[in-house]
Amino acid sequence: MNASVLHVEQLDTAYGQTQILRGVSFEVRPREIVAILGRNGAGKTTLLRSIMGLTPARSGLVQFKAADITRLPTYEIAALGISARALRRMPTLLRGSSSAPTP
Repeated sequence: MNASVLHVEQLDTAYGQTQILRGVSFEVRPREIVAILGRNGAGKTTLLRSIMGLTPARSGLVQFKAADITRLPTYEIAALGISARALRRMPTLLRGSSSAPTP
């Protein structure tokens, strides 16, 4: 049995009093490709933001390679290799490059 690379367990996230994610659980094992599907407003982006620490989870667990990253700051999560398109632009911005970052 392979250990999961990403493990999300009973993740709950809300914006103010509005509950967006409730009890989301899944695993991504080595060499797996996972797609997140859902209608508009279903919480797909909130799920990714919660995994990356941009929208803190109210409860639940996010593990990357068996390490708990649920409460880590976003920059530490990005340093582990978990990022989104916007975070890929960060090194260019931090270097002060005048060239426009590529998407």
